[in-house]
Formats: sequence, structure tokens, C-alpha cells
Amino acid sequence: MINDARLEFILSSREYLQHLPELLEGIQDINWPKAYRIVEFLNKHDVEVAPHVKTILLTEDTVWRYWMLTELVSKWSKNTVEIVKSELLVIADVLDIYEETDLESLKILLTKEIVDWPDVRSLVVAKEETIHSGLSGFTTEQIEEFKELEKLRQEIIQTDTSLILRFVEENEQALKKKDKYATLSNYFVSLEELKNKHISTE
Repeated sequence: MINDARLEFILSSREYLQHLPELLEGIQDINWPKAYRIVEFLNKHDVEVAPHVKTILLTEDTVWRYWMLTELVSKWSKNTVEIVKSELLVIADVLDIYEETDLESLKILLTKEIVDWPDVRSLVVAKEETIHSGLSGFTTEQIEEFKELEKLRQEIIQTDTSLILRFVEENEQALKKKDKYATLSNYFVSLEELKNKHISTE
């Protein structure tokens, strides 16, 4: 991770262009205290930054990719976003239930009016069907168990956190299923929000 002194040097350098890859590495973790200084700087130079972002958007690092989309690409003008259009389309096509980078890409493409809702409707419907299928694999009894586990987890957190490790160990398999159900459910909510926002334009 870029250190504070190095960051100050780059931000004040006339040769900042050659340091763009290093600056982009500085926002792999947006929780780093200086990350938003980098974001602010990079968004002032979006045209120069875009070719570097193209490469990052197709890496396997979905968290870094997520920050590229939400903190940089979504803030750019339509013309600048056009530079990474092909990468956004590739990301949009691949289901990402964990970071939801596919939905972020679709949101940018639709918001910037680079694609229209009819262009992506079938893709969204296919995602919807996949998530429906995943959620239907959970029984009513399992969902009730998940609710009870969450209730118990909250009680432990509020009363005696020393019991949390034992709780996790005793319920390991059920908690893994609970996490999968929660991930699918959260993705479905995000998908429906995207669909409801743009379906009226069809």
C-alpha cells in the first residue's frame, strides 16, 4: 500500500500520469484513510485514468473492481464511461452475488444511457431466474432456523461475546447455509431495485 509520504509526492508531481497505476492500487481498500484523497484526485483526471481502469475491471479482484465502479466509473461523464463500455458489458454478463459488480456495471450503463433497458432486459431476467432457483432450494424450515440462529447471534453479541466462537463452531454448517441464503436474498433485492427503476422505460 502506498504510504503517506509517497502519496503526497505523487499528488504534487507534474509527472502524475506515470504514477496512475500506483494511485489506483491505493484504492484497493477504500477504508484506508487516504483512499478518498486518491479518488478525488483520479476523478479530476478521468480521461487519463480510464485506460488503466480498463485493465483493473477485468482482474479477478472483485472487491477492487467494485471500488473502481462505485468510486470512479459511476462518477465519470458518459463520454469517459464509453472508454470502458466493453469491460462493463463483460462484467454485467457474469453473475456476481457477492460484490454485485454485475449490477453496478448495469446500473452505470443504464444511468449514463449507454444502453437502454430493452437491451439488457433478457440478461436481467436470466439473473432473476438463477437467483429464484437458488432461493427455492431453501425450505421454510431452514429459513426459520436461520432466523433463530440470527436471533441467538444477536443475543450473544449483546450479552456475552466470549460465546460467539462456540456458537459458530456448533452451528458451522447451518451458518454457511444461512450466509448463502442471505447473499442470494440481498442480491435479489438489489436486482429488483435495478429492475423497478428502469422497467418503466421499456
